[in-house]
Amino acid sequence: MAVRKGEWKLLKNPIDPAQDTPMDEKDALFLSNIQIHPEELENLAREYPEKVSELLQAYQEWYDRVK
Repeated sequence: MAVRKGEWKLLKNPIDPAQDTPMDEKDALFLSNIQIHPEELENLAREYPEKVSELLQAYQEWYDRVK
């Protein structure tokens, strides 16, 4: 699952195919600000829990409309 709103991007259960940055269970929700960190190497989910909630809600609203 992925959702983007402006400069924020949230991934659920992300993978790193290049395996440059190991991901573990704490990365189940991976939030990045692609304007500040376009390489998406740092998970900001713990630092911005309100943004995680906002993006999860936006995803759920979209999903409810299209299912």
